[in-house]
Parts: sequence; C-alpha cells; structure tokens
Amino acid sequence: MKIKFLGGCEEIGRSAILIDEKIVLDYGLRPSDPPEIPVGKISPKSVIVSHAHLDHSGMVPSLMSSNDNSAPDVYLTSVTGDLTQLMSRDTIKVGRDQGFCFFGVEDIKKMVAQTRYVDYGERIALNSSDYGADYEFELFNAGHIPGSAAVHLKKESEDISLLYTGDLKMGDTRLMESAALEEYPSSDILLVESTYYGRNHQDRKEQEREFIDSIKETLNSGGSAIVPCFAVGRTQEVVMILHSYGLTPYVDGMGLSAFRTFRNHPRFLRDADELNNAFNDSVFVNAKKRKKVLA
Repeated sequence: MKIKFLGGCEEIGRSAILIDEKIVLDYGLRPSDPPEIPVGKISPKSVIVSHAHLDHSGMVPSLMSSNDNSAPDVYLTSVTGDLTQLMSRDTIKVGRDQGFCFFGVEDIKKMVAQTRYVDYGERIALNSSDYGADYEFELFNAGHIPGSAAVHLKKESEDISLLYTGDLKMGDTRLMESAALEEYPSSDILLVESTYYGRNHQDRKEQEREFIDSIKETLNSGGSAIVPCFAVGRTQEVVMILHSYGLTPYVDGMGLSAFRTFRNHPRFLRDADELNNAFNDSVFVNAKKRKKVLA
C-alpha cells in the first residue's frame, strides 16, 4: 500500500491522502489568503470523504470534469453529502468575490451524480479491474460533526489495512455523541488527526459556565455579545448551549442552512429534539439586517 500526502501535514487545512494512486481520502482546501489546495495533479478512481468541513471536502468538485466520463466515485455519509454540496456552492460564491475559481456549478452536479451514500458499519467493496487490486472500506462515527467518519480501508491482495480517523472527537457534546473507539477495527497503519495533540483540555461543563458568565456580564452592562462561529457544527453547538441557559441568540449566515441540513438527518445527532427546540427559540436574522439588530 503506497501512501502519499498531498496536504495537511504539519498544517491545518487541505487534508488529502492518496492511496496507491487510485483512492484519495479527503480532498480539502486551506481557506487562507489566497486559498491553498492539495499539491500535484491526480486522477483517482474513488474519493472517500471523512466529513464536510472545507479543509477535508472543499476541493472534491475539482476532481470532476463535465467533459470527462472517468470522474471518480465519491463515498460519504448522507449528511456529509448534503453539507459538501452546500459548502461547495458557497466556495464558488466566495471565489467570485475574492478572485479565485477552482471549480464550477457543473462540477458540483457531476460530483452529486458520482456520489454514493454510505452508512456507518456498511462494508463497501472496491473490486473493479480499474483498481488493479481488491479494496474494501467501512466508515465509523468520528464524533466530530454530524456525519463525520473514520475510514478503515483494507487492501485484500496485500492483506494490509489502514485506519484514517479524520477529525476525531472523544467525549460527548450537546450536538454529538463521542467517537466509539472500542468499535474501531485494528489496523496495520494508523493515520490520526492530531490538531490539539498534547494540549490539556478544560472540563467542558466548566468551560460552558465561563462562556455563559462572560455573555451575561456583557449583556448586563448594556453591551451586545457577538459570538463568531464556524457554520457547520460549532454554530449549532453554541445555540444549544445558549438555549440550555435560557439565553435567546440571534442567528444568521450559513449556520442556519447547516442546521436545516442536520434537521433532515436526525439519526446523526445526539438529540435531534434538543437541537430543534434550541433553534425554534432563536431569532433568525437576515444578513442585511445585522446592523439593525446590533444597534
């Protein structure tokens, strides 16, 4: 099994791992200025996406071509598929404003046509003659955001296996259940996400209380508390925290679109009713009215 890293090593962003020149695990971009993309030109037969954040999925449409009948198959969970489409369309919009273009709407349509949704624990065989060898893989809950997955890939001809964790979260959040590491199969090769490796993490409940106290202090002094959040996963978590402490947030941006996507895939959530209740008690704000809300 030949492994080539096309990005994501000693950096946050543009995760992309090429296996035997045929299978790519994630294909993301680094949203820097200008954005950075995986190195080299590749033509994989399959793309397996761990989750929908841009640094892992953002460049998948660029592997498609409206004039090419050999576009790769794309494997991911159903909620990751919907989110990847959402994020890809936003990337086109941002690119128009900032002067970059990595793919177009037709590439997104081709990606959708090439997509196969995979459930956790479902074993998928990649035994086409195009691969030159027989492979199979399974996805396991990674606990990071809804639909996030660790990938266990096995190459039958060499009797060798690889486990790629993607972004991994151990410990329950309000939005997600922890990754169940005891369910992960053993493997010969382990590729593990280590962004926060070696850091001591504060107790989550204590951290929540400090966060809420700081917001209440701001509000009680007549101020407005502005909480910038990543749209996918983090916004929904923060809204649920605020709701649990009786605070009503104003929410706008892509965080609303991501919430609606999560709502359509309740089995990937720890408590779908709690998420729905939190957003039902929130105030949705049109982006054009932000200044009025903060006045």
